[in-house]
Amino acid sequence: MIHESAHITNSIIGESAVVGAHAIIDGAVIGDGAVIGAHNELTAGARVWPGAQLGDTAIRFSSDR
Repeated sequence: MIHESAHITNSIIGESAVVGAHAIIDGAVIGDGAVIGAHNELTAGARVWPGAQLGDTAIRFSSDR
């Protein structure tokens, strides 16, 4: 499930992966069943293993929020 406010470009999202509210994913690969919490920012080259879980705001590359 991908939250309607998530922004995803040039990325691969695995089967049954979950992307939370206001997450920004650009040029990343998200494995099957991974959970990306709200407000995470994953940029070019980021890889998230299948089944991995990132809590809300676990990874950010900008300080605008």
